[in-house]
Amino acid sequence: MADAAPQNSMFPFLLGTGLQGVGNLMQLESSRQATLFNADEVRRQGAEAARLTREEGARVQSAQRVGFAKAGVDIAGTPLAVLAETANIAETNALKIELTTFRQAQQLDKQARGIRTAQVLSAAGTIISLGAGK
Repeated sequence: MADAAPQNSMFPFLLGTGLQGVGNLMQLESSRQATLFNADEVRRQGAEAARLTREEGARVQSAQRVGFAKAGVDIAGTPLAVLAETANIAETNALKIELTTFRQAQQLDKQARGIRTAQVLSAAGTIISLGAGK
């Protein structure tokens, strides 16, 4: 009497290959999600650092204005140039922070896209392996 279920010596291979493929996809997706999270965190931290830099520049300008006022100096000519230079330095520093963090986040986004490509290639490889096992 024949078994009700056909014996297939390829079943363990197919099952193992399929499970390995699923595991690879899950691992890659986890890496991709972590990379995207890191990119978002870099953006958030960069925006916060730039904001704090601008606030510090405004505080320095306020202190300069108070100092000029206490000394009876009109805010014109050189004192005005000093205030303008302070604002310029603060804004330049904030923009440098924003540019640096933009580039870091852009690199992380690029890595995430690379991981997505790896996911597609991994899935294709698994499908080819399963097809070859038939």
